[in-house]
This record gives sequence, structure tokens and C-alpha cells, in this order.
Amino acid sequence: MKVLVVTGRLAEEMVRNSANGADVLVLNVDVAAFITPRMLLEAAPEGYDLILIPGAITADFGPAEQKLGTKIRLGPKHAVDLRYVIPLLDEVTLSRTVPACTLFEGRMREEAQAKIKELERLAVPALTIKGLKIGGQSRIKVLAEIVDATRFDEAELRAKISRYEAQGADMIDLGIPLDANPEGVKRAISYAKKATNLPVSVDTLDPDLLEAGIAASADLILSLNQANARRIGPLAAKARIPAVVIPGPESTHSPDPCTDFDPRPDSKSGLGPKSNPGPSSEPRSKPDESYHKAGIEENVRLAQSFGVEVMADPVLNPPLQGLVKSAYRYQEFHRAHPEIPLFFGVGNVTELIDADSPGVNALLTAMGAEVGASVLFTPEYSDKAKGSIRELKTASDMMILAQDRKSPPKDLGVDLLILKEKRRLPENAAPQDFVEAGDGYQWEMDPKGCFRIGTFEGKIVAEHRKITIVGTSATEILNTIIDHGLVTRLDHAGYLGRELEKAEIALKLGRSYSQDESL
Repeated sequence: MKVLVVTGRLAEEMVRNSANGADVLVLNVDVAAFITPRMLLEAAPEGYDLILIPGAITADFGPAEQKLGTKIRLGPKHAVDLRYVIPLLDEVTLSRTVPACTLFEGRMREEAQAKIKELERLAVPALTIKGLKIGGQSRIKVLAEIVDATRFDEAELRAKISRYEAQGADMIDLGIPLDANPEGVKRAISYAKKATNLPVSVDTLDPDLLEAGIAASADLILSLNQANARRIGPLAAKARIPAVVIPGPESTHSPDPCTDFDPRPDSKSGLGPKSNPGPSSEPRSKPDESYHKAGIEENVRLAQSFGVEVMADPVLNPPLQGLVKSAYRYQEFHRAHPEIPLFFGVGNVTELIDADSPGVNALLTAMGAEVGASVLFTPEYSDKAKGSIRELKTASDMMILAQDRKSPPKDLGVDLLILKEKRRLPENAAPQDFVEAGDGYQWEMDPKGCFRIGTFEGKIVAEHRKITIVGTSATEILNTIIDHGLVTRLDHAGYLGRELEKAEIALKLGRSYSQDESL
């Protein structure tokens, strides 16, 4: 295929460096986005199968295409992306209205999602829970915990479940507080099952509460150990409800960041075991590795002796408290018992490290994939861990694609890049003549009045004495302000644009927004 790339004077060097062997036509205009059909017709290029024009162009080149007798399609918005687009031209049909970079990204995402669905359809699981494949060759599933679930009324619980489901949770876990009673457990499970078709688990060590969960038809129980398995195991087996098995009881109870540690940044005691654990929270002294391994092996065998389908949780330790050793423990268990799904409590790490959760969750999911994990468990307890469900689901998608390709998890059409870029765009050339920006400007009140800007429930709010405007786009809100004649000064319009854009970025990043403060 003979390809011609059309550009303007300013981008010529960059286009030639990125054109991948295609011919380049430089028209008599500085900015490539300002190229018109008439300019191309005057140049009258001949002998090409395809003419690529800049992706930022919005003019209609259909008539020019007919007169030249050559296909004219939008290339990428940025010249540097030509090196990725041109080699794929034989495989993809470009568009007259959608830039090639956007088209390729969308195509990669669609192909990735289709591949994930196909791999999941063909996967042979180790077990199924309410039709959901667990373990085996299936994608790692995300189990999202609702902490203290019995303390919510039906509407509150439904709202939380709906939010978790929208983020990509595969299962919903009802974390049961120490002061709960059997009726409260049954009520919470009933509410949850009305709110979702996803599998619902009940999460406690108290045998009375586990029994209530079984009676209420929970789809999974967390957790069995030496202290409760003899009573609960036969009931779970009879009800055909799978169970997560942990080591212990005594010193090998799985740490739960919501009950065993205080992740709050203002905690006076810092990170560490709570001083007064409740009745279902055993002492937290650290066991040696041989005891810990023996504990999980012994408890799994005990649960299986009653006929329970089990998922094993060898316990993922927090950072600097045995994280690497615990990952090795998972690997060893999986080597010995590849048929038993593994429960991977990533919340024990994400909640207990002050680092942005997307990267932490991506790396933990990769670790989980290597050691054979089947379920990723997260509570989204602290503010810094909000969004972990979506992050883990995305990372799970990445891992199944990477495993299928036998490659590292990159260039998949799915990623967790949020603040950093996969490819940086070139910077502008240094200006020859310029004026340094000054800071001595004196602000004056707009005669039309001021705005108070804030956010709520994923929306931006701009309050004026005459009107309150709500939306998700800074541009749309600013346009509405202008349409209503509520801004008369250029400095006020510029200020509003800055603040509204900050609010929009804060919403996209899941951060707090406060007017006149740095994001």
C-alpha cells in the first residue's frame, strides 16, 4: 500500500521521523490541523492508495476524496503516533471522522474484552459458585468486602453493593462485626441477595454467625479453622456451600485490616495489632513458617473430611511483616495442591501501605497470578484504598491476557495507567522571544458576583446567588455560566475555568476538591 501523509510546516520534522517509510506532503500552512480540502486539491497528489490527514482536522474531505480518486482518512492526532499506526494499515479500516489513534485504542480495548470473555468461556474451573468460575484456568475473581455489613439498613447495603458491582466486583462479601447476632446476619444476607445476582459470602469466625449464614443460603463462607470446622463443616457440606479455610485458630488468624489493624493516618498507636482484640480476634503473635504451613494443611484436610469444597487462604502478610515469605507460602501450597483454589487477601497489603493503590494492586495481582491465586479479596476500607475493586478487576483482566500471550502484562489493550503515560508526546521547541509571566496582577470583584465551587456524588457544583449549576464537565458548566451572563471579567472567567477544571480532574482521580487549594 502506497501511503501519503499530509502535514503543515511546524510538524514536518516530527512527521518525517515518524512516517515509517510513507511519503510526506508539507502544505503551505504552519499548523497541520488548519489544512483544508482546497489546499489538498491544489497540491493534487497522485499515485497513492491512501492519504492520511492529521487526526485533529474536522473539515469534510469527502468531495476532495472523490475528485482525487484516492481514499482520504484521518491519521492520529499526534505525529509521533504515526510510527504505531502506519504498520497496521493493512489490518484496520480507518475513518473519515474518528482519529486513527482513537480508533486503534478502541479496537484494542474491544479485542481485549472479547478475548477475556472467550478465555473465560473456555476455562475449566476448580469449582463454581453460583455459576461463577473459580480457579483452574479461569480469570482471577474479585471479592469485595462490605465491612460491618449488619450495621446497614437495606437501602444503604443495596447502594454499597450497587457501587461495588459497577466497579467490577465478581462477588460480594458481608463482613460481620464482633457484636452481630444471627438474626442480623440472616437479614443482611437477605438484603444482599435481593440487591444482586452476584455470589454473596458471609465473613466471620463465629460459629453461631456462620451457621446463620448457611441457614440464610450464603453462597460462600469465610472462614473455617480448627475452632469452628467440626461444627460448621458438616452444615456447609450438607448445604453444598464452599468455604474458605485459614490456619489457626491461635496465632495464625488471617489479619483483617478492618479489625486487626488501624490504617487511619491519625492513629496514635500507628500500624499494628489492636491492643484489645474482640472475642473472634485471636492473639496476633507471629508463628514460625513450619507451623503456619502445617496449620493450613491440617485445616484443609479437616474441612475436606466433612465433604466441604474448599478454598485455601494461607494468609498474605502486610508489608515488612512477612509479605515475601507469605507469597512463598502460597506458591508452595499451590505446588502441592494445584486443584485447590487460593484466596489472596490483597487488602492486607493495600490498606497497610501509604502508596497509591493502582500500582500496588496491579503488582499484587501479578504476584497472585504467579502463585496461583483464584480470588482477590479487598475491603476498600480506608480512603486511600477507594477504587481498589475496579483496579483489581482491571489487573485481573490484564493477567489473563498476559498469561494467554505468555508475555508480561503490557501492550494488552487494558491498563492501569492513570497518572503516568505509556508514551510521552514531544514538547514544544524553545521560543526565541518571550515575556516572563508576572505575579503582580490585582484581582477585582466581578459585578455579577462570585461562585462557590465544590463536588458531590461524582458531580461538580457551581453555586451563584442566582443559580446553582451541576454537571460533570468543566467546559459545559463554564459555558452555562457564560450563557446565563454570570461572568463579565476576563480574569474571573479564567479563574472559573481553572477551578472547574481542577474539580473535574479531582473527580476523575477520585480525590477531594477544595476551592482555591492545590489539587
